[in-house]
Amino acid sequence: PPTRFPTPFPTRLPTRFPTPFPTELPTPGSPQGATCSVIPEPCSGSDCVDISMTSANTCHLVTKYATNNRAWEAGLDSLVDFNINGGIIVAYRIQWSPESWAMWIVPGANDIDSRVTTSSVTKTFRKQWHYFFEYDHQFIICGNDVSRMTSGDIGLNTLTASNPDNEVVQPGYYNPVYKTTIGCPNYGCVGYEISTQVSCPLITKERTNDARWKKGLSVKVDTDILNKDIKAYRIKWFTGGWSCWYVPGVNDMDWKYNTGDGTLRRVWSYFYDHTHQFVACA
Repeated sequence: PPTRFPTPFPTRLPTRFPTPFPTELPTPGSPQGATCSVIPEPCSGSDCVDISMTSANTCHLVTKYATNNRAWEAGLDSLVDFNINGGIIVAYRIQWSPESWAMWIVPGANDIDSRVTTSSVTKTFRKQWHYFFEYDHQFIICGNDVSRMTSGDIGLNTLTASNPDNEVVQPGYYNPVYKTTIGCPNYGCVGYEISTQVSCPLITKERTNDARWKKGLSVKVDTDILNKDIKAYRIKWFTGGWSCWYVPGVNDMDWKYNTGDGTLRRVWSYFYDHTHQFVACA
């Protein structure tokens, strides 16, 4: 992780944006939005799997304004996302300002906040989705209740051609992912070291030409090749459009199989000859 930053520790968090709260939502057009494609075209050919996969969960990229929902402040409860949205959040990030997003955060991997929720009698650890209450945010969520999971999606286009990852944290802005809090002078700080949490950045790569990505259904292929744990990924098809988001072991069984040995495989098999993105922890 980068060294302690910013210095000195900010006295307050940046104000939520936009102000005032917008009266109209932008036109849908998120990186995934309604234009993503699970399968680029109907599968045809001798290598197509002839068994239905429609019962698999679906995973969606959702962008929302601040929720003003105090339920997100429920300490370390790992099922808050399911209780509120009807699905499991695989990864999320906070928008601190119009130009600045936090790094991707993965529940259970690097989501312990460096501040605590305080009351008159106690202090409580909390997860970083606590900031959903007052900041715009984005998450990848999986489940079966699509309408509930995607309710309130503003379809905000957060990725740009000049900065496809858009994970710049502005100098002087609070970055809870890497913040070390020992000696923190501010009220509400944890006071313990949390920088040992892993980093889970968004990574974009060109085709790999590595046939190991086609190696069966093992969910350890990413670790063997990258020494990283991929939490979610998507493929850029030859047509120029992006696939929907896939989560290993949830919705990523490939609709084609390896004809040489008859083995099924995962969608990351297309890392072999396609540009791709993934959120991975290490």
